[in-house]
Amino acid sequence: MALDRFVYWRGSDRPTAVQLIRVLEDYFYGFGLVTPTSDGPQRIAIFLPGKPHSATRSIYPEHTAAAVPTVLGFSVQEWRVVEVFIDSAGEYVDVITRQTDHITNAVAEGLAALYARLWPSSRDS
Repeated sequence: MALDRFVYWRGSDRPTAVQLIRVLEDYFYGFGLVTPTSDGPQRIAIFLPGKPHSATRSIYPEHTAAAVPTVLGFSVQEWRVVEVFIDSAGEYVDVITRQTDHITNAVAEGLAALYARLWPSSRDS
C-alpha cells in the first residue's frame, strides 16, 4: 500500500524545484542514493540502506503483501525506497512510500515535515 505525504504551498513564497531537490539531497546526504527517474526531473527515487522489514511481522505474519510494487525496476521488498514527486506547476510536493517498513516511512515523514516547515504550506496524507 502506498502512502502519499502531500505538502501544498500557500501564498507567493513557494520553493522552486531546484530548492526542493537541494533540500532532499542535503536531507539524505551520505545516507541515501538520490536517483532521478525516467518519468522526468520532477520525480526522484531515493534508495536507502538495508532491506525493508516490518516491525510487526513476527506478531502479524498474515500482513505480508501479495503484490510487490517496483521503483525503477527494483522490488520494494528488496530496497527501502522513498519517492519524491515535484508538481510541475509548483503547487505541491508529494513524498511517497510504497509497501515499505516503519523506518522508511519515518524517514519519508521527516522529509515531508521539513518541507512543510521551510515554506508556508499545509499537509495532507
